[in-house]
Amino acid sequence: LSGISAHLFWRDWPLAEPSTFLTPKSLHEWHHQFWDHDIHWCKHALGATELDFQFSIIPHITGIAHFPNGITKLKQVGISNDILLLYIIAGAADPGVVIAICTLMEFQYYSQAITITLITHDRIQASLQDFHNHQDAVIQNGHCCGERMKQALRHWHIPKLKLMQSVAPSIKQVGSILQWSADTTEHAYIEVIKDPASTTNNHSYNTQICWSLNRSEKCQLFDTALALCGSTSEPTSMLQLGQETNDSDSESSERDKDRSMLDGIWTSKRKTIDFFDVAAQLLVSPPDSVPHPPHTFIARSTTIHLNYNPVEACTY
Repeated sequence: LSGISAHLFWRDWPLAEPSTFLTPKSLHEWHHQFWDHDIHWCKHALGATELDFQFSIIPHITGIAHFPNGITKLKQVGISNDILLLYIIAGAADPGVVIAICTLMEFQYYSQAITITLITHDRIQASLQDFHNHQDAVIQNGHCCGERMKQALRHWHIPKLKLMQSVAPSIKQVGSILQWSADTTEHAYIEVIKDPASTTNNHSYNTQICWSLNRSEKCQLFDTALALCGSTSEPTSMLQLGQETNDSDSESSERDKDRSMLDGIWTSKRKTIDFFDVAAQLLVSPPDSVPHPPHTFIARSTTIHLNYNPVEACTY
């Protein structure tokens, strides 16, 4: 919970436990942990030059990214390529270090399963326990180093590793973690905090952000008022003689008109894609008209959309 305000919204809730009601996030807790720690342990075990060389000579594999210049100078790496890391360090690093990294990878894969049974839940706990049983090998070989001082650490005060202790209890409480997403709150954070903060002079953030949001709201209300004023100022045609009108129908049409106008002003312009409909259309499409394998498909009650293009085309 680093980097957040000291005024926690649950500070007045008796017996509140953030590790229970705040579900884990695979991106910030596991993928970043893999890059910030696992990769650095391997870098210290093999050396940056040797690690880059081993990654560069791996042949192209369909569905797996290729790194001709290595990985040590990259800013981030997807966890889908971590299996290559085991092939590289096996036999070169200390067996205890290899087991520790392997068990962390198993923990991450099991925790991201779509369906988690009691057996999967037990495997998650067992993988984490196996890491704890072999984590001393990382310290003893001097692979765990601080980012600033570049000195070997003799402790495990790593927040991302500490958060792993709450993964299994959280899954037991809320089910599979993949069904929960923080995209809505993160998008709101960008709109309400990050974008307004970029217009400030780096002083008095709270005050200037409120001023920026207040100005944006006033501009939006002004646009709404102009739109409504324009709609009411349109000339109305004279009713033909003997034509009967229904007051309720007229009022209903006016409300629908105003509602559609406000929807065009206030609602988001982002288009929502129904992946269930896309997957259903792919199923009934002729075999030669859709790519193979399909990038969008239905797995029970979940639609999976793969936003990824392989480096090389399939040859089968």
